[in-house]
Amino acid sequence: MYVWTLAGEQAAAAPHGEPNSLLRHLTGEFAVRIAGLWPSPHAAFIGADADRRHLVCLALGRTDGQLAAEAAVIALTWPFKRAVKALVPDAPSGLARALAHLGERAWPAEDYGRLVDLLGTEATARAIRHARRIPLAQVQALSRLPAALREAGFDGADLTADRAQLFAETFEALRRREGEDAAARMARGWAAGTSVNDRLERARMDLIPEFPQPPFPGSDRLKVLPDKAALRDAAARYRNCLANYLINGARGESAFYEWTGEPAAVIEIGRDFVHGWVLDQARCVGNEEVPEPARSAINAELRSWGVHVGRDGWALDRALGQAQASTFSLRAQDSVIEDLFCD
Repeated sequence: MYVWTLAGEQAAAAPHGEPNSLLRHLTGEFAVRIAGLWPSPHAAFIGADADRRHLVCLALGRTDGQLAAEAAVIALTWPFKRAVKALVPDAPSGLARALAHLGERAWPAEDYGRLVDLLGTEATARAIRHARRIPLAQVQALSRLPAALREAGFDGADLTADRAQLFAETFEALRRREGEDAAARMARGWAAGTSVNDRLERARMDLIPEFPQPPFPGSDRLKVLPDKAALRDAAARYRNCLANYLINGARGESAFYEWTGEPAAVIEIGRDFVHGWVLDQARCVGNEEVPEPARSAINAELRSWGVHVGRDGWALDRALGQAQASTFSLRAQDSVIEDLFCD
């Protein structure tokens, strides 16, 4: 078994050299220690293949001391897989191949450690083991994911550090709310997404809880849209922004219904501190206005449920404040109702 560092007096016998600008460019924080092994012009090291240079830097990153001269020779001359095993005895499967796909410049020491850790976990190893190029940012991002997300099979494609952090925070929030098993099941669903945007959308849908029981069961003419899936389906069919109201539905602040008459329309009713429930809006496909006689029929159906159609509590409060001005004029109720059915 070979060791990475020289100890005691032997370490002092390997002085640090002065690295040239090319060595500093290629090896960053490791430049001075590498110059102590291969003095200027550092030809043997600089002329070595990038994977061997990365192996030297990885080994140096595991110690605060200097790399043993014998180990340095091994890194540049032995068959590469044997050299990796000698300098990194605990090397996970795929490390030798991965070092050949890191680019020309050395990584920070902590990121070599992250690479080794990721290759040691089967799910993340699959994500990077056969990549033609392994970007530093991908390894940094994958390392930010909690173990449950890495085990779910995230491949790191387009996974920036900020996105990884967001996934991690979302997972933790759901783990607290839903429990370990449910959160892990959701994470597997995210990982099954076909793109990072698909995964983000899946996480967003899991974050939003299901709707509570609707305040009214609906009728033959006004069918309830009872859950997230129904509202998203309606948003696609009506080509509008209904999906932006998912949180309103989840909080129980809004409830949604579909008018089955001609023309079809989607209705949103909202909680009101005066009337209980009020009509917030009604729109046809493409956000087109609801025409008569459908408008009157919808109003009559809602009013039969006890839903108020007209000025809501918030509008009344605002008008009472505005009425203190001598120039105040009250907007006609018919105009208020018209706005509920058209932009």
